[in-house]
Amino acid sequence: MNSDDPDLSLVAPHRRDEVRRRIGVLSAYVKNPSVKAAKDAAADLGLSLTSFYTLVRAWSERRAELLPGAGRSRQRKDDLTEDQRNIFEEVAKNAQTAVLQRAIENAEKLAKARGVAMPSWNTARRHLRKLIGARLSNTSIAAGATYAVDYVALDVPVKDGTLIIMPVAAIVLRIDDAAIVGVDLSSAGPSPKNAMSAIEMARSSILRDGTLETVLALEIFPGDEWRSFLEGLRGLPVKLRVFEREALGRKGPAATMLPAKIAGISLKPRLAGRDRQRRLATLPAGAEPLTLADANAFVRERWAISGGGVS
Repeated sequence: MNSDDPDLSLVAPHRRDEVRRRIGVLSAYVKNPSVKAAKDAAADLGLSLTSFYTLVRAWSERRAELLPGAGRSRQRKDDLTEDQRNIFEEVAKNAQTAVLQRAIENAEKLAKARGVAMPSWNTARRHLRKLIGARLSNTSIAAGATYAVDYVALDVPVKDGTLIIMPVAAIVLRIDDAAIVGVDLSSAGPSPKNAMSAIEMARSSILRDGTLETVLALEIFPGDEWRSFLEGLRGLPVKLRVFEREALGRKGPAATMLPAKIAGISLKPRLAGRDRQRRLATLPAGAEPLTLADANAFVRERWAISGGGVS
């Protein structure tokens, strides 16, 4: 069977036209794969990027009945050849961050150089996440996670009493493509309230991409409010990977995965754990500082975050 003559005998009859349409989009992507092509194809199908890669995995196994919408249950097939496994282990061993897209691209380059066929993107992601998660588990909260909560100061002047400061943003990062899918600002620094607001903003993305393997990584700090915050997350359909810290201060995923500036807004990860007197902002001549509410609205609009995410 090939993509030009798919076997739809195991697909529910009333779903075959839709499956054929999906196969056409997938076939075009497989012929010329790239991150941009994946995003365009995902938009064409009305899917998140992660859900699109699930389709790619199913089609790469040449089993049309596995395509979402086929009306049949799916089974997972993750077998790797020895050459594929060796490539993944080598890439994971040398990985410096938990961004899976970069690891997969490195694996693809290595596989091409060695003449080894790569498995589906989803299978590669699953295996690399486990390998990188095991190696970076003590140095990165994002290793092995699907989403992670982190904190970063933003160079946006905010009026705070007599001070003009940089607010601290609680952000939710989608690890596969280092996209910000939730954000909420605070004058005081990391807080349970702002972390929860960012997670609520990211909820649609988390639910859309959610599987039994979805992991949300986060840190909590001393205090009953943080404990209550953690309990409030128990209803999310994800596995929680929780790190207890005395204070924010390590090099987190925001520092290792994100650029220094997004949509004209400078990110200052190293300032996120400092008090407001050590997060003073420089106000351009003739400009007025924003209120915290206006700053929140400004950042969300500039980053176009409403559950879809920006990277």
